[in-house]
Amino acid sequence: MIFLFYNMIQRGSIMAAFLAGLLYVVVHCRTLHEGSHFSLSTNQTINRFISYLYSFPTICVTSWELQHVINHHQYTNYMPEEDGVA
Repeated sequence: MIFLFYNMIQRGSIMAAFLAGLLYVVVHCRTLHEGSHFSLSTNQTINRFISYLYSFPTICVTSWELQHVINHHQYTNYMPEEDGVA
Protein backbone atom coordinates (compact mmCIF):
# COMPACT_ATOMS: atom_id res chain seq x y z
CA MET A 1 0.00 0.00 0.00
CA ILE A 2 2.85 2.38 0.78
CA PHE A 3 4.33 1.74 -2.67
CA LEU A 4 0.94 2.37 -4.30
CA PHE A 5 0.30 5.52 -2.26
CA TYR A 6 3.75 6.86 -3.11
CA ASN A 7 3.23 6.33 -6.83
CA MET A 8 -0.31 7.66 -6.66
CA ILE A 9 0.58 10.88 -4.83
CA GLN A 10 4.14 11.67 -5.86
CA ARG A 11 4.01 10.47 -9.45
CA GLY A 12 0.32 10.93 -10.17
CA SER A 13 -0.13 7.33 -11.27
CA ILE A 14 -3.74 6.54 -12.07
CA MET A 15 -2.96 2.82 -12.16
CA ALA A 16 -1.54 2.98 -8.63
CA ALA A 17 -4.71 4.75 -7.46
CA PHE A 18 -6.85 2.07 -9.08
CA LEU A 19 -4.79 -0.76 -7.59
CA ALA A 20 -4.83 0.86 -4.14
CA GLY A 21 -8.63 1.05 -4.28
CA LEU A 22 -8.90 -2.52 -5.51
CA LEU A 23 -6.56 -3.80 -2.81
CA TYR A 24 -8.51 -1.87 -0.18
CA VAL A 25 -11.81 -3.42 -1.24
CA VAL A 26 -10.48 -6.93 -1.59
CA VAL A 27 -8.43 -7.08 1.60
CA HIS A 28 -9.72 -4.42 3.98
CA CYS A 29 -13.46 -4.61 3.38
CA ARG A 30 -13.48 -8.38 3.08
CA THR A 31 -11.63 -8.79 6.36
CA LEU A 32 -14.01 -6.35 8.07
CA HIS A 33 -16.99 -8.21 6.62
CA GLU A 34 -15.83 -11.65 7.72
CA GLY A 35 -14.72 -10.42 11.14
CA SER A 36 -18.08 -8.80 11.80
CA HIS A 37 -19.74 -12.11 10.91
CA PHE A 38 -17.46 -13.80 13.47
CA SER A 39 -16.16 -16.18 10.82
CA LEU A 40 -12.40 -15.52 10.91
CA SER A 41 -11.79 -17.37 14.15
CA THR A 42 -13.59 -19.57 16.63
CA ASN A 43 -12.74 -16.99 19.29
CA GLN A 44 -15.33 -14.21 19.32
CA THR A 45 -12.90 -11.75 20.94
CA ILE A 46 -10.39 -12.17 18.12
CA ASN A 47 -13.11 -11.62 15.51
CA ARG A 48 -14.26 -8.50 17.36
CA PHE A 49 -10.69 -7.17 17.59
CA ILE A 50 -10.10 -7.74 13.88
CA SER A 51 -13.38 -5.99 13.05
CA TYR A 52 -12.41 -2.97 15.13
CA LEU A 53 -8.88 -2.93 13.72
CA TYR A 54 -10.01 -2.97 10.09
CA SER A 55 -12.92 -0.58 10.59
CA PHE A 56 -10.91 2.06 12.44
CA PRO A 57 -9.79 4.29 9.57
CA THR A 58 -13.04 4.23 7.59
CA ILE A 59 -16.23 3.16 9.37
CA CYS A 60 -17.71 2.60 12.80
CA VAL A 61 -17.94 -1.18 13.32
CA THR A 62 -21.06 -0.81 15.46
CA SER A 63 -22.80 1.00 12.61
CA TRP A 64 -21.60 -1.70 10.22
CA GLU A 65 -22.98 -4.46 12.45
CA LEU A 66 -26.32 -2.73 12.89
CA GLN A 67 -26.81 -1.88 9.24
CA HIS A 68 -25.29 -4.92 7.57
CA VAL A 69 -25.30 -7.89 9.90
CA ILE A 70 -28.62 -7.30 11.66
CA ASN A 71 -30.66 -5.84 8.80
CA HIS A 72 -29.18 -7.62 5.80
CA HIS A 73 -28.41 -11.01 7.33
CA GLN A 74 -31.24 -11.27 9.82
CA TYR A 75 -32.27 -14.74 8.67
CA THR A 76 -28.92 -16.15 7.51
CA ASN A 77 -28.93 -19.95 7.18
CA TYR A 78 -32.71 -20.13 7.55
CA MET A 79 -33.88 -20.97 4.05
CA PRO A 80 -37.54 -19.80 3.95
CA GLU A 81 -36.71 -16.24 4.99
CA GLU A 82 -33.40 -16.22 3.10
CA ASP A 83 -35.20 -16.93 -0.18
CA GLY A 84 -37.93 -14.41 0.54
CA VAL A 85 -40.54 -17.12 1.03
CA ALA A 86 -42.41 -16.55 4.27
